[in-house]
Amino acid sequence: MLRFIFSRIFLKQLAILLAVATSGLVLLHFWMGYVTEHGTVIEVPNYLGMPMKDLDAFADSVPLQYVIIDSIYSDDFPKGTVADQDPAPGTGAKQGRKVYLTVNAMMPQQVKMPDLHDLSFRQAKAVLETVGLRLGDISFRPDIAKNAVLDQHVGGRSVRSGQLLFKGARVNLVLGDGLSNVEMPMPYLLYHRLDSVTQYLRSLSLNIGVVVIDTPVTDSTRLRVYRQLPAFDPQRTIRGGDSFDIFVKQDSSAISYDRAMYRMLWDRDTLGLGNEPIEIEPEEDFDEN
Repeated sequence: MLRFIFSRIFLKQLAILLAVATSGLVLLHFWMGYVTEHGTVIEVPNYLGMPMKDLDAFADSVPLQYVIIDSIYSDDFPKGTVADQDPAPGTGAKQGRKVYLTVNAMMPQQVKMPDLHDLSFRQAKAVLETVGLRLGDISFRPDIAKNAVLDQHVGGRSVRSGQLLFKGARVNLVLGDGLSNVEMPMPYLLYHRLDSVTQYLRSLSLNIGVVVIDTPVTDSTRLRVYRQLPAFDPQRTIRGGDSFDIFVKQDSSAISYDRAMYRMLWDRDTLGLGNEPIEIEPEEDFDEN
């Protein structure tokens, strides 16, 4: 056996076998590189903002495929155009790779109007936000069910549950006033941040009329109230459903306000609006200059 392994015939056959195997591996390497176009990449073009009607014609001019995987509705892009793509423009990709596109829909997504009747104001607001609708104005009607939803309006008309609405539509609510015509003290809004004031007024079933923003604004989270209409009057009372016009600015150094009134805690008990305390407290970041 050992004599055969070390014979010239066996060694010759082994050398031929190794040569054939090596040649095959080399040919396979180059063939795989040719088939997969190894090392050959192209730059992914920019589809952003391209109208959908032009996609097919554009796809014929580049060695890539496109696939529309999603649609959104945004005011940041023209309707019916590409709003996002993956891979991003300018990145490298092999020929024939798929580019996944998200397009901006021509019309907003539609959602079903939920049934808000007999829900409390807080519950109704949460349900609207969950389905993608916005809370509009609030009005009151004599009814024993205080702050319960009696009707729901869109565009001045009552809407029934299940009716299709465009996502983001404003829904106005009609609430029961409890047959008591409760009046509450005039709120003091000066120097408070806009987001806190918005939440506070909504919690008291009060409406925001006009919001006037002084420019320039670089950070909307720092907007503070420097004027309110009706103006604060400790002798004056308001009722649920009343509206306030709010004037805000980012530069708070020139806002004149009463620190004692600013620090005053807003409590639902003192306003006669229930037992649950307001979740907003005055902020402590005063401008000392």
